[in-house]
Amino acid sequence: MIEIAQPRKSDPLLRQRLEEAWQKVLNRPEVGFPQIPERDEDWSALEERLDACRNARRVLVVGIGGSSLGTQVIYECFRTESAAELVFLEAPSPHQWNILRALGPDWLDNHLVIVSKSGNTLETLSWVERLAAQEPSWLNPAQTTVIASPGEGPLQTWAKQQDIPTLWIPKNVGGRFSVLTAVSMFPAGLMGLSLHEFREGANWALERPALATQLSTEILASWERGQWITQMWTYSESLKFFGEWWQQLWGESLGKKLTRDGKPAPRVSTPMSCRGPRDQHSLVQQLIDGTPDKFAFVNRVRAVEEADESFKPRLFPQMPFFGKEMSLGHIMGAEAEAFEKSLYDAKIDFVSLGIEGLGERTLGAMFMIWQMTIAQLGEHLGIDAFDQPGVELGKRHASQILRQ
Repeated sequence: MIEIAQPRKSDPLLRQRLEEAWQKVLNRPEVGFPQIPERDEDWSALEERLDACRNARRVLVVGIGGSSLGTQVIYECFRTESAAELVFLEAPSPHQWNILRALGPDWLDNHLVIVSKSGNTLETLSWVERLAAQEPSWLNPAQTTVIASPGEGPLQTWAKQQDIPTLWIPKNVGGRFSVLTAVSMFPAGLMGLSLHEFREGANWALERPALATQLSTEILASWERGQWITQMWTYSESLKFFGEWWQQLWGESLGKKLTRDGKPAPRVSTPMSCRGPRDQHSLVQQLIDGTPDKFAFVNRVRAVEEADESFKPRLFPQMPFFGKEMSLGHIMGAEAEAFEKSLYDAKIDFVSLGIEGLGERTLGAMFMIWQMTIAQLGEHLGIDAFDQPGVELGKRHASQILRQ
């Protein structure tokens, strides 16, 4: 389903240490994302709520960061087969509000999903206030679902007062590790997708910790070579938001000033999401000819490259495939292969990830394998991969400014 093309040999002692680090992650009761697939009560609650609102024609997803990015990945991947249109309300943007109002006042077939783990996210609560102020209010309890962690946050308290159904994020699952909880699985269910397949994909990854360990060894080796920018190149428009989800997971989890015992944290690279072939026309020049401080992952989807809806070019004789049976997927595959050859010729280190196809099972596995990798790296480095003190600092400043 997912494989590393030509994995490098790694130090057996390092692999052993990384395997021990993963076992430590599994033994930490405050880290709950590996247990998500086996939480039957949560999946049952999801299905029960979905039964009451599966006929939604349009879904408004109110949330930001980990409360939204994973759902955007899923929606873009399955947009053409989705039973509902999804609209994302993230930043408190007047522009986005104008777009939303232009969609029309008929909300009888729509559903509002409000997501905030803490229940106190500034941007999310701002949107709830804006929607509540609209006349008539768009916050209809029969067509609204709140997704949060158990607690007495403002959002949870309001939902209880208004009798709005709530789905719970486990307390020991961090926001950026919550894509396989109700956060994204509930919108996925409204789209008509198979939650069982997502769950199976996550289990597939959990049963193959060696894959995460191999990714971790590749990353650690890149840091030893002084490659302090890690790029993820994705050659599939269906996965164009996956890199953004991965970027947040990496940046918030690994970018720490201190270790868990208060010592200076090791340096880690900066993640960078790139889309091929689009960014071949913007970022490749610096990657190939610039400072050699970059390491790349290349996601290639075989089902995309083997798409068989062919056509015969007849307009431009100068094109290299003029007169031949061709498909857009074949062109995409050729561009991905050419990119890898260019990296090889320029002696840019990279790892090619082969992805079989883009079903729910595969996407569930991709989410889980990267969560496993990041958690394993954090444990190996001695940092807390599950907090984000730098993010909290900005939140405090924003609240102070708005109070003034």
